[in-house]
Amino acid sequence: MKKQSNLTENILIVDDKPETLSILSEILIEQGYNVRTALNVDIALKSATKFVPDLILMDVNMPGTDGFEACRIIKKMKKLQHVPVIFLTGKTDVIAKITGFEAGGVDYITKPFANEEVFMRIKTHLNIKQERERFYALAEATTEGILIHDNGIIVDVNSAFETIMQYKRKKIIDKNLNTIFSSKTMRAISQCQKKQSRFYEINDKRSDGSTLMAEIRIKSILYQGRKLNMIALRDITETKHLKRENASLMTSISSTNRLGNMVGKSKVMKNVYEKILHMAATDETVIIYGETGTGKELAAKNIQQLSQRSKKPFVIVNCAAIPDTLFESAFFGHTKGSFTNAISNSMGFFEQANGGILFLDEIGELNKNMQAKLLRIIENGEYIPIGGKKRRANVRIISATNKNLSQMVTQGKMREDFFHRLNVLNLKMPPLRERKEDVPLLVHHFVETNQSLNINNRIISDTIIVQLKEYQWPGNVRELFNELRRYYTTGELENAAYVSSPIDSFNSMLTNDFFSRNVPLNDAVSQFESYYIDKILALHNGKKNETATVLGIDPRTLYNKLNKTKPVRIRRKKQS
Repeated sequence: MKKQSNLTENILIVDDKPETLSILSEILIEQGYNVRTALNVDIALKSATKFVPDLILMDVNMPGTDGFEACRIIKKMKKLQHVPVIFLTGKTDVIAKITGFEAGGVDYITKPFANEEVFMRIKTHLNIKQERERFYALAEATTEGILIHDNGIIVDVNSAFETIMQYKRKKIIDKNLNTIFSSKTMRAISQCQKKQSRFYEINDKRSDGSTLMAEIRIKSILYQGRKLNMIALRDITETKHLKRENASLMTSISSTNRLGNMVGKSKVMKNVYEKILHMAATDETVIIYGETGTGKELAAKNIQQLSQRSKKPFVIVNCAAIPDTLFESAFFGHTKGSFTNAISNSMGFFEQANGGILFLDEIGELNKNMQAKLLRIIENGEYIPIGGKKRRANVRIISATNKNLSQMVTQGKMREDFFHRLNVLNLKMPPLRERKEDVPLLVHHFVETNQSLNINNRIISDTIIVQLKEYQWPGNVRELFNELRRYYTTGELENAAYVSSPIDSFNSMLTNDFFSRNVPLNDAVSQFESYYIDKILALHNGKKNETATVLGIDPRTLYNKLNKTKPVRIRRKKQS
């Protein structure tokens, strides 16, 4: 009666004797294994290529190609190279066993054999294979370099270790650790082994001679039935360089008027610069809040340019422009023929941005169905193109919005888990009305970067600067630049729309601790009169007769008041 089992392992038996195949098949099937048989190596290779077995029992002495040569062939085949091969033979001499192991075999069973011995050998090597596969699955899923060693002799490494250290796996297996690490690093490894919970930083060389700064941690593991040591190595070279660069930038922020293409010397902008530098040193998600035209995209680009992803793609997505029906194709891509009119493969935004930054502008426009689809890839980096197979993307998400997302969560318009996953770090871009002292710098920056507008033919006078600073700029920096573009194109400012009244300006002045100073009424009236006259005079480019007419007083009265207060005047520069 066949033994009930949940085993699903497939075993291929290769032997030129039908009676041996029959006996082994019967006892292995009885144990719950799936069995295939082959009378010679040619049949075996065809079978194994089509149906990859979990283990191969291989007779050594067969006509034509023997078992040792067959094993060598198998180990050169990418599809089969990790399949364990156990030899079956009547030979008991040491030379034959050594030849078998050199060919790539994992074990050697001598005929005649006991059934129990066969079961135990098969079970042991299948367990080892499963352990190795679990190790590879876990090791290949991490960006950390993983090295396993046995008392200093390298047993295995993952792909990330090869990439970080610039060593090929096959060239360092069975070598001593000191062939790839310096004596200083070896001392650190020794210290780390004594205190396995601690991280140690090392400074070493890769095989190509370039500098490596890394964190290492060592842990004892059970690997293929043996207690070995694992070294986890995290490359922090770029991070260290960035921290040094950002530290240098931080010291210069107090005296600078810009960060990248962002311009401003106000306190609120200095705070923005500092936050951007901190955000660039991490790889967490960011939401940039701010009104339209405050420079959210520019802030995102600065984060990228100062981060370790600076040389990678920066992909901009306007979330408001993507219809629900095209969402998956736009973000995840599709394969040729996956739907009508899919005439070729198409990369989605995540594939385009792989390794870099995906900037999701107007993130508040995504509906909850779209949010749910994005949440999984943001959490684990996995997605499936339409008609394709599962893929991974290494992407940093930076979002931007002019909405109150926290309020949207309360209102049920945004998923709470989606919001918290995006809002790990956040940055608020100040409106221009809160940093009016930056207007002259922004004007100068515009002039510097727009020489094609024949800017030298027009002059921005001090009076115009005063006018620009008085306006509240609901469209922020974008509106200011549009107004400057209009001025340099037509020579005119739309003063009626862009200059606030002196009353508005005085109201603004009153908020600045005016009342806390206990100013007497006569002095307050005198200050208002002086302030009001000064503003009307500035609006009329210093023309006193026009100013007197607007004020409804005689020009001589105006002259007397000006001589009495003697305010500092901003004169118009002569136009060239």
